[in-house]
Amino acid sequence: MNVLIIEDSALEREYISRILNMDNINTWLSENGEEGIEIARVQEFDAILLDIIMPGLNGYEVCKLLKKDSKNRYTPVIFITGNNDNESLQAAFEAGGVDFISKPVNKYNVLARVKIHVENNNLIKNLKKEVEIRKRVEIELKEANEQYTSQNEELMQIIAQLDDAKNALEEKDRKIKELLYSL
Repeated sequence: MNVLIIEDSALEREYISRILNMDNINTWLSENGEEGIEIARVQEFDAILLDIIMPGLNGYEVCKLLKKDSKNRYTPVIFITGNNDNESLQAAFEAGGVDFISKPVNKYNVLARVKIHVENNNLIKNLKKEVEIRKRVEIELKEANEQYTSQNEELMQIIAQLDDAKNALEEKDRKIKELLYSL
């Protein structure tokens, strides 16, 4: 599992990284939004932990930019914030975040939220793949059904022709028998 941590506080960044690393989760670290965006363009992540208040681009702006990139559109972004007011949280969700972790960070909270969102995202990816497979199978079945219907119609025409030929032979056989009886 790969997680990007975009956090301007070196102390918070390292603490969260250690928590995740202890659970065998690989982490990439970024101290600002611009750098985080560049890293996310190159490396694929299972989740992104994103601080809201940072110099330069704030977390909301970073999240919006990440979500515009097709590579990161569905990557769960979990905001890290000391701002737990309704407006901040609403802005986080409107920017494309899926959850938030309050500061000071609790290790169990971080692990639980990262794992559940990564698992949910993996389930969604698997469902999307399953839907695509089913769509392809449905198209193949439709084409096979159309081919079967066409072949069935051809066979029905051949059967009708054979029935006509049989009836014609029976009529000729009847006429031959009549001719033989008349002799």
